[in-house]
Amino acid sequence: MARDGYKGKLILPVLLTNQRQMNKKTERNPKTSLAATCIDASRAEGIWVVDSSLNDQEAKGNFGSVRFRGVVDFHQELNAMLTHCNISVAGPYWGMNLVVWARGIVSFAAVGVGKAYRYHIPGGLLKQSSTKFALPSLRRLVVRKPILRSWLVGSLQKIAKSDPAYSEFSELVAQFGVLADEDMARHQIGRFYENWIRQLEAAPPQSRSLALYQNFSSAYVLGKSLSNIPSEEGPARSPSRIAEQFMRNCL
Repeated sequence: MARDGYKGKLILPVLLTNQRQMNKKTERNPKTSLAATCIDASRAEGIWVVDSSLNDQEAKGNFGSVRFRGVVDFHQELNAMLTHCNISVAGPYWGMNLVVWARGIVSFAAVGVGKAYRYHIPGGLLKQSSTKFALPSLRRLVVRKPILRSWLVGSLQKIAKSDPAYSEFSELVAQFGVLADEDMARHQIGRFYENWIRQLEAAPPQSRSLALYQNFSSAYVLGKSLSNIPSEEGPARSPSRIAEQFMRNCL
């Protein structure tokens, strides 16, 4: 196809496949240099970066202090090398795409159209995932298992009735049976995520990172008052941990 006949914008994809490519500057340098060289050679108008190995809701030990910082640093260092790129995109992830966008480091946050909220390389093997739904007040997803309903009911005893989280958890208890349906659960997540983005977008650009920090801070405080989530595994059982890791990288 002739370049003169194309009316869209050319976006250069940069697909990373291992955390070592982002975590440390000595290993980031050749990747950012190559990306900058490719965007100059292609004359693309924008660049899209995603780490296909990052599932940022796993709550692993190095996420808040190392891995999320690597995502931020990669984009900042790449930006400093680009001379004519007007568009930059990060994601899809669950939260790190919003973090770098809210901080003004990239111009767009990519969001997956499926249910994973992460990037899967085409042709790769996908594990059969469990049905999940969103806990908006905690800014996270949870696996829908029967035992989770009891946790939601028990959490209502720890949340003040005046707290918006109380009505949210009450509704989740009432809708728990409906959320067993994969499509219904996916729509519930999508509605929350859309509202979340629109809320952040409504804030002045210079205030978005603070608004996102406050989102995660509120989620962290609420999560600290609740017991571990029985449907989750490992560090993600902590209701506050995911929000805490994102919160530490918002500002």
